[in-house]
Amino acid sequence: MKKIAYIIVLLFPLIVLASNDYDIENYKIDIETNKKHDYKYQEEIGVTFFGNERYIIRDYNEEEHDFVVDKNYSIETNNTSILKIYSKTNSDKYIIKYRLEEEKPQNNYYEFYIKNNYDADINGIEFNIKLPDSINKNNVVFMDGKYDITDLVDYTVKGNTISGTYNKKISTGKEIKIIIDYGKFYINSSTLICIIIPIILTIFSGFLWLLFGKDLPKKIEKTPKFVRNITPLHIALANHGDIKDEDNFYLLLHLASKGYLTITEEKNEYYIKKNKDYKESNYVEALFFKTIFRAGESISLTEYLNIISEKRDDKKKIYQTDHIEPKYLKRKFKNASRAIQRYLEEQNEKDKYFEDKPEKVKNNLILMIALILILITSLPFVEINVLSLLPLSIILSIAILYILIEFIRNTNIKTKENKTILAVMVGIMFTILLLVPSFQRNLGYIIAFIVSLVCSIIILFIYKNMPKRTIYGQNIYNKTEGFKYFINNATKEELDRLLELNENYLLDILPIAYELGISNKVLELLKETNTKEPEWFKVSNKFNYHRLNSSILKLREILTKEEQ
Repeated sequence: MKKIAYIIVLLFPLIVLASNDYDIENYKIDIETNKKHDYKYQEEIGVTFFGNERYIIRDYNEEEHDFVVDKNYSIETNNTSILKIYSKTNSDKYIIKYRLEEEKPQNNYYEFYIKNNYDADINGIEFNIKLPDSINKNNVVFMDGKYDITDLVDYTVKGNTISGTYNKKISTGKEIKIIIDYGKFYINSSTLICIIIPIILTIFSGFLWLLFGKDLPKKIEKTPKFVRNITPLHIALANHGDIKDEDNFYLLLHLASKGYLTITEEKNEYYIKKNKDYKESNYVEALFFKTIFRAGESISLTEYLNIISEKRDDKKKIYQTDHIEPKYLKRKFKNASRAIQRYLEEQNEKDKYFEDKPEKVKNNLILMIALILILITSLPFVEINVLSLLPLSIILSIAILYILIEFIRNTNIKTKENKTILAVMVGIMFTILLLVPSFQRNLGYIIAFIVSLVCSIIILFIYKNMPKRTIYGQNIYNKTEGFKYFINNATKEELDRLLELNENYLLDILPIAYELGISNKVLELLKETNTKEPEWFKVSNKFNYHRLNSSILKLREILTKEEQ
C-alpha cells in the first residue's frame, strides 16, 4: 500500500496536467503581423467536458503580451506557469488573445506556430494568417519538426491572407511551424508560361521577318554625289516609309539651298522670300514650292496637274506671293505639307519603296508584343490570386505598347540620341515593374520579366524593319547609305577636291544631312573649312555655324510643332 501511495504522489502533477475530462473538438487560430514582426494571435477553442471539472489547462508564457481571455481564469505558478480557464457549461468556447514580438526579425522572412499548449489533443484545426504584403502559395511552407508537411495541409492564398485547415490532430506539446519566405526562388507554371510564350513568339516573328522583312543584300558604295532629283522626302520614304512634317521642313531647306527662296531670321522671327519661279521637273518639289507661295489657302487637283506643264488658261492661273510674313508662315507650311501628304497617298508612293503585303504582318507583331506585356504585367496578380486587378495590367500593357510603337514609328532609332532615349524608357519601365512587391520577392519573376522585355524589344526591331524594300527602294537606300558613309569618313584630300569643284558643296548638302541625321558632322566640316555663311539662310547678330544650327532647329520647331 505504501508503494502504491508513493507512486500516486509522484504522478499527481502529471495527472493534473494531463486531464482527460474534456476534448478540444475544434481549434481556430487567427494570426496577424506587420513589417516590424509584431504578431497578434487569437485562439478560438471549442471544448466538450465529460467530468465534473469544467476547466482547461494551458501553458502560460510571460512573453505573451496583452494576454486577454473571455472567461474566468487563474494562473498557477510552480516550476512552470499554468493557466486554468473555467466554464459553467458542459460545452463551451474560449477566445484567447495575445501578442508576441520577434527578437531578431529577418526581412521578408516570417515564422508562425500553431502550438498545442493545452493538456489535450487539438482537433479540427483552422487557421487564418494575415501578412503585411501579398504572398504567393510557393512562398509558404508547413513543417512538423524537420518534416515538410505542406502537401498535407489544405490551404489557399489570396492577396496577403493564408487560410486553411489541417485535418490531423496535434498532440500536447507538439507544434506546426509555418514559414513565409518572400525571397524564395521558384518557377511555377505561370512563370514558365511567361518565359516560354515570349520566346516562341520571338522565334515566330523572326521567321516572319525572313519572309517579309529581310531586305535584299546591301551594296554600300562610298560616294560624295547624291542621286539627281532625290529630295529629303524620297530619303524619308526609302528609310522609314512615311513622311512627317520634319521631312517637309528639310524639303523647304533643300529648295532654299538650290536658290529658289531665302529664309531670314530677324529678332527670333522668320521671313521667307521667293527668289525665282520653280522650273525643274521634280513634281514633289514643284507641288510644295507652289503651294507654300500660293496666295490662297488651298489648291485643287486640276491645279496640281497643271503645276509643271504650265498648260492652263488664265482663268485657272495659280496666283503666287513673293513674301511670307512670320504670322502666315506656319499656316502656309502646313498647307504645303498636307498637299504633299495627299499627293503621296493618292499616288501610293510608299509602294514604290516598300512591299505592301507585309504591312498586315506588322499588325500581328503588335498583337504579339501586346500579349507578352499582358502576360508579364498580370503575372503578379495571378500569382497572388487577385484577379480583380487584371484590368489594371491590361491598361498598363496598352499604355506601354502605345508609347513604344509611337516612338519606334516616329524616330530614327539608329541615332545615338534615340538609342539613349529608348534605353531610358526601357529602364523606367523595368524600374516601375520592379517596384511591384512580387517582382522584388521572387527571382523567378525577374527572369520572366527580363525574358519578356528582351523578346518585346526584338519584336519591336523586327516591326521597325518590316516590310522589306522593293528593288527601287533598296537602290535609293543603298545610295543614301553610301553618301552617309562618305560624309562620316571623308578624308581631307577627298573633301578638298570636292570644294575645289564646288565651294558650296557642304552648304548644298546640309538639308540632306539633316534628313539623314548627319547634320552635326556637316556643320563640323563647315567650321573646319571656314566656309562662308549661306546666302539662303540669314541669321541675325554675328554669324557662326552654331548660331545657324540653332536658328534652323528653332524654325523647325515652330513649323512642325502641333497646336495644343
